[in-house]
Amino acid sequence: MTAGRTLAILKALKRILTPAVAGRAIFQPAVFQETMDILDRLVLTEATEMQTTIVEIAHALCINHPSATGSEHANNKDDNLSDEIDQLFELTRLIVLVIAKHVPGLSEATATESAHVLPAVIKSDLHACILHIFASILSASVCQDAVVPEALPILRRFYHKHCAGTQHNTTTQIRSAVARFHVILDHAQKRESEISLTCEKNCLFGHDHHHHKPPRERDPR
Repeated sequence: MTAGRTLAILKALKRILTPAVAGRAIFQPAVFQETMDILDRLVLTEATEMQTTIVEIAHALCINHPSATGSEHANNKDDNLSDEIDQLFELTRLIVLVIAKHVPGLSEATATESAHVLPAVIKSDLHACILHIFASILSASVCQDAVVPEALPILRRFYHKHCAGTQHNTTTQIRSAVARFHVILDHAQKRESEISLTCEKNCLFGHDHHHHKPPRERDPR
């Protein structure tokens, strides 16, 4: 099968695997596992355009997962929790597998803002992985010109969404990530490569995101 035909099939699959067309059939264990096996092989062997389409498929499956959409089986949710977690991690692992192929030094982790669909008991671990990915992108020289400017606004939204809450673990993780950003900044300021200046500017921009505070409302008195 040619690459062009494979890409066309993937794009068609992306349109089919929606609740309106396929319902929840994709989440049947045998169907889901077979689909993941095929997408895994494609991610490892095919070009960027196909990988991008696979990420879009995986992200949509996360967002439309029964655990994220108020399944009618809510009364049995505890019984199905383990299977749902396994599927969500398979999907996020697939996304990170693509990211890891393009970001030097990024070890296996789980990722993306599909995090909000996961049960609270595992969100903390996933948030740590997300922050690790952001830090890896920020420190990678090949990402400075194009990827980092796109990643920083996403990081800012993540920060304001999760740090503003009361989840102590996530707040601690963000503080640790900021400390790691400072280390990256210190290294960039040594000017050891031609990309160091760009990296420094990106680090400072990211630092501003983390320390941004909304203006205080004026006292009506």
